[in-house]
Amino acid sequence: MTIPGASYLRLSVTTGCDLRCVYCAPRGASGDGGRALSEGEILRAVEILARRGTRKVRLTGGEPLLRLDLPRLVASLARIPGIEDLALTTNGTRLAVLAHDLAAAGLRRVNVSLDTLDPARFERIAGAGADAARILARIVDGIDAAIGAGLRPVKLNVVGLRGETESEIPALVRFAAERRLELRFIELMPPARASAWPARRLTARALLPAAEVREALASLGSLAPVDASDPLAGPARRYSLASPWGPVLIGTIGPSTEPFCGECNRIRLTADGRLVPCLRGDAWVPLGDLLLRGAPDDEIDARIDRAFAMRDGAPGSMPLAAMSQIGG
Repeated sequence: MTIPGASYLRLSVTTGCDLRCVYCAPRGASGDGGRALSEGEILRAVEILARRGTRKVRLTGGEPLLRLDLPRLVASLARIPGIEDLALTTNGTRLAVLAHDLAAAGLRRVNVSLDTLDPARFERIAGAGADAARILARIVDGIDAAIGAGLRPVKLNVVGLRGETESEIPALVRFAAERRLELRFIELMPPARASAWPARRLTARALLPAAEVREALASLGSLAPVDASDPLAGPARRYSLASPWGPVLIGTIGPSTEPFCGECNRIRLTADGRLVPCLRGDAWVPLGDLLLRGAPDDEIDARIDRAFAMRDGAPGSMPLAAMSQIGG
């Protein structure tokens, strides 16, 4: 039976990451979330979900490019009947090496997390240490490699942080205009539990509302809404910006100040096999145990049904865990 509102699967393939971004990794986390699903278990879960209406898969993490079998996994996912779109969200540190292999395997598009082009700010946000400038250059090389590999579109994801992002907007707009990238500004999602805050210096006061980002963008040039019917737009409010460096397609995503629960079509499968039907609530069910022992499809379907029955309840106002634990 098709699941309403579950056409888009965000599939976390690892909890490990080579950066420690202040808004993502929880305090004291090692990046080890326990046993990760095997390639075969992931494929079986996606095959079952595809039969039930999932059409788009986005690979997330942690940092998905750390998974050694990723190109082979992408190729296998691309062959699953019903999967029409296969995308990836990455920090870009290994994208220069893997972009062509992933495109050849069937990956269609990529989002790169890039909050700043300034090495000092990058060190503060991403925890990159003394190698910040070198790592930042490697990410830019990865973006260029993705463009060269024919991945379309290439989008930049920017998490808005008050006191950091405002002054960075002109440089990011110029970078996007020069490469014809879509630029997305995403609000910080404060977790409900204080223990899940990623960094001690990060609090709810760091949230930069999407409306303020749009005001800053409008100061650079004409900002006009564009057609919202694009099936790849997701929850973003999209605008065309006539910037001094050329036109830029802008998206703003405001889960905290401009919630989009009524239009949500997303489900999440974490790296350790938890099916999470709603990012803002605490409902989830384990699928990893069933996949590990090769349970029959009807047993897995029943577990999936249970998760979506939980989704019908009133969602919480904020996610209960840090993003690196959920898959974003």
